[in-house]
Amino acid sequence: MTVGRTTKVISRCSCQRPVLVGAGFENGGMNGALSDRLAGLSRELEGLLPTVRGCAGGEVLAAQRELESLSRMVMATQVELDAAVADGGAQSEHGYASVRAMLSDVHRLPPREATAREQRREQLASRRSLSGEALPPRLPETARALAEGAIGAAHVETIAQVMRDVPASLDPAGCALVEEQVAGFARQYSPRETGVLAAQLLARLDPDGQEPADPEAARPDNTLYLGRSRRGGLKLTGEFDAAAEAVIRAMVDALAKPSPAVDGVPDERSVAARQGDALVDAAHQVLGFGELPDCGGERPHVAVTVELDELERRLRGAMLDYGTTLHPETARMLACDAAVIPAVLKTRSAPLDLGRSRRTLNAALRRALVIRAGGCCEMPGCDRPASWCEGHHRRHWIDGGPTELSNLLLLCRRHHVLVHRPGWDIHLDPDGHPVFTPPAIIDPERRPRSSRMNC
Repeated sequence: MTVGRTTKVISRCSCQRPVLVGAGFENGGMNGALSDRLAGLSRELEGLLPTVRGCAGGEVLAAQRELESLSRMVMATQVELDAAVADGGAQSEHGYASVRAMLSDVHRLPPREATAREQRREQLASRRSLSGEALPPRLPETARALAEGAIGAAHVETIAQVMRDVPASLDPAGCALVEEQVAGFARQYSPRETGVLAAQLLARLDPDGQEPADPEAARPDNTLYLGRSRRGGLKLTGEFDAAAEAVIRAMVDALAKPSPAVDGVPDERSVAARQGDALVDAAHQVLGFGELPDCGGERPHVAVTVELDELERRLRGAMLDYGTTLHPETARMLACDAAVIPAVLKTRSAPLDLGRSRRTLNAALRRALVIRAGGCCEMPGCDRPASWCEGHHRRHWIDGGPTELSNLLLLCRRHHVLVHRPGWDIHLDPDGHPVFTPPAIIDPERRPRSSRMNC
């Protein structure tokens, strides 16, 4: 039996919900007809199952891509059917307080999966007003992409979270544009990459961000993870053994003592806040006076990138070396005790000329790469910080490629290995930013991915 793409035909059942119709099935309007069509689709897939392991070569990947798309289209149909159940009150008729509870029992779903289905229904199902007027889904572009098989459940979760994080000041039209653009990201990128690109989009919409919060102390643990909190700050998690605990506690305790009372008012910081401040103080002291190994070819430092006109206008915003946008007040505080290394920028923040402050050429070139990259890996959708990245020659050095900015990329280890595989094309746009074109196995349409999405 030939593996063919399921036809995206939309019909209506008696509950007026759109349903997916498989290739070769005729439209019908009654619930029984809908069940019959879905049963026929099930039989067709059942007939394909024994033939799957007989596929070979390129047919396997093509069939896998088609099946993944089909499974996503089935999920879109599932969203509308769940909504039809909710509209018809079937859950109440059978004694359930919610559709979620009924799904758990009837389909033997774990609570987490039943909750995810309920959330997808609320976000993606078509709606009706109290007067019976047809309304679009709350996330219409996301619903459309799922119905076309272009995105999956994890993409939907990512987009929904992004929309919850949209600045409250954005009007409905602006929110619709954000959803449309993020759904567009999801059609081309993984859920994680979509989240990174969406976070950068929201940062551009709200460049000032939230007011800085008090530092949060890390939970002592001999591994350490540097993550991102929901408020946009640094989140530390880890685990340390007893020997490491002794050293860390001695350092933190020495700096976390309550400050002396001022005008009779004692230090009101919590223990967690004092310990967090102690860790920051210790980092300042080590960076200022300690001897540390090089980091990516440079001595350890805190680098803040800011446009010259912003600096002259008393600084409205800035960016750290690893891509985090700083609140203006935080940037001004860091600038109080900083050495200024000039970097002249062309349009769209592409480095043109770079000053050096007791640095070798390699360090200056790396700093230029970091500025161009926006503080992280230049592969669109990757948020690995610059300190984790390495230089990649577009034209390999062994083939005569020069070690200069126009021939260099800043890539994390994973993406450095990836672009060495066959099929990747990389060029610079007119402003000097890399554009990556993936091989057909990753994107059959080979759509270019601009690193400027990371800036």
